[in-house]
Amino acid sequence: MKANKTLEGVPVRLMDEVGIELMDTATDKSGKYTFNMVNARQGYLLGVNYTDVPYTKHVNASEKVNVTVYDSTKDGDSLTVKIDHIVLSRAANGIKVDEYVEFLNTGDRVFFSKDRAYVGISTPEGITRFQTDAMECCLQREKDSAWIDPMNPILPGETYGVQISYIFNPESTKDIFFKSMIYNTSYITLLSDKKNGFGIESQFARKEIVQNEGNEFEVLSFMNVPRDQGLDIRITGYVPSKTGSSGDFNYLIPVAAVILIGAVSYPFLKN
Repeated sequence: MKANKTLEGVPVRLMDEVGIELMDTATDKSGKYTFNMVNARQGYLLGVNYTDVPYTKHVNASEKVNVTVYDSTKDGDSLTVKIDHIVLSRAANGIKVDEYVEFLNTGDRVFFSKDRAYVGISTPEGITRFQTDAMECCLQREKDSAWIDPMNPILPGETYGVQISYIFNPESTKDIFFKSMIYNTSYITLLSDKKNGFGIESQFARKEIVQNEGNEFEVLSFMNVPRDQGLDIRITGYVPSKTGSSGDFNYLIPVAAVILIGAVSYPFLKN
């Protein structure tokens, strides 16, 4: 179904839950399809391909399923950033930045291309030890940004989240952490444990001191930041340290920090 109209001749596949194809067919003149001889107790995957965009749904054997399809785009104008959480921590030779970004498709087309479609995250220039939870083949790096292919379609109204981490050296940028908005951004937070030994300041942010499990955190919050606007976050009191554990890079965003940021951020989002 597209724009409340049925489509004829659209390929439809039935797969097991591992993704192995069992049967295939195509929609008829009324836009309907049927699979017979299925196990009533078994779950399946239903696959539809429309204009080279794959759609997949979990289905039961007796279930009637409508699949809505869309025109596609790889233009980032249909994307906004719903939340952008940044955690700063002390590391050898700089500050470790852990960042989680959740993109939202606010358009009326599916964000996807068989030739790749990328979402972008801005970074300071000159960063080192970049990591992401996305596959290496889906990553493109530029001097001030990282571009990641989600691999799967982002449907209208749906989200895609990705994590990155890297080392940022305040000495190379006169103690300024610069963040440029590639997309309109609903909410962005920066968090730093006071035990880090440095502070974070911005004249445009809402600043709070939050306590959690005996620790104190500085939190900067920005709301409704427009595309192309830059944020200058000043790092205060930073003193270079040669100490740091290589274990810092065995994970991306610390779980405890994510929980804390969520507790601080989401009440504001709801308001």
